Parts: sequence; C-alpha cells; structure tokens
Amino acid sequence: MTLRRIFLFSLLGGLTAARMLAAAASEIAGKWEFVFQTPVGERKSPLEITAEGTQVTGKMGEVVLKGAYQDGKLELKGNVYSSEGGYTAELRIIGKVEKDEISGTATWDTYQMTFSAKRAE
Repeated sequence: MTLRRIFLFSLLGGLTAARMLAAAASEIAGKWEFVFQTPVGERKSPLEITAEGTQVTGKMGEVVLKGAYQDGKLELKGNVYSSEGGYTAELRIIGKVEKDEISGTATWDTYQMTFSAKRAE
C-alpha cells in the first residue's frame, strides 16, 4: 500500500468519525422536558442541552450541568440547590437516549430517583 493510499484512508476515516460525532451531537442537542420521580413526588424541569462532539452542557434555568453523550448514553452532573432541602448537592443524571426520549436514573445527594424526558415541542 502506498503512502498516498494510507493517507487517503486515514483522512476518510477521520472525516467519517467527525460526521458521526456531529450526528450524535445533533441527536441530543435541544430542549427537553424532564420528569423526575423523587422520594417526595414528581418534579418537572425543562433542560436545554448543547453539544460539541461528545461533550454536552445542560441548562436548567440558572443551573449548569456538564457531561458527555456517546453511543446513546447521556451523563450529566452539576450542583443543584433544593429549596425543599435547603442546601446544595451534586445532581448526577445517567440516561439512555432513544429517538426523542431519554430515561434513566438520577442521584441528588443520597436521594435516588428515576426520570423520563421527551423532546420539547
């Protein structure tokens, strides 16, 4: 195999990977409506997700969550203040994305919960 062919295969592989990352970013980016099943009842929260490659940022009002999205798996975390609890703790979200829905688990401090989310219209 010539150096030219090796270079072309490497270049094409890199372009394919870049396209795949762009497709993944567009799959998760946008506005979502999250519903958390907490120990004290259902809590709804809009979340806007932006993505750059596999790195994602989620915004719930003033709260910023950072994480990653790859192969259909979303992970976000950030500090969230609870007016009910009266203190700030880390919220960690782990979910699986399927089309326009996300489902998974979340942990805030020692409290564990499930959630579901749908793309906002």
